[in-house]
Amino acid sequence: MSVTAGLLALVFGLTRAGEHGFADPLGLGALAAAPPCSSPSGTSSAAPPRPSCPSRSWPGRT
Repeated sequence: MSVTAGLLALVFGLTRAGEHGFADPLGLGALAAAPPCSSPSGTSSAAPPRPSCPSRSWPGRT
């Protein structure tokens, strides 16, 4: 979800800057918000400390 918000902010900021110039406060705010929105995605999608389904419950391959 945060990657989507970061990309949305980046696209909006670049589009706004292209239409109104890079001095537009709304465009600058969106461009400034894009990296922080995208950065927590690596920690939120990391593997959990223990699996939700133990491996001993999986059937064998034979």
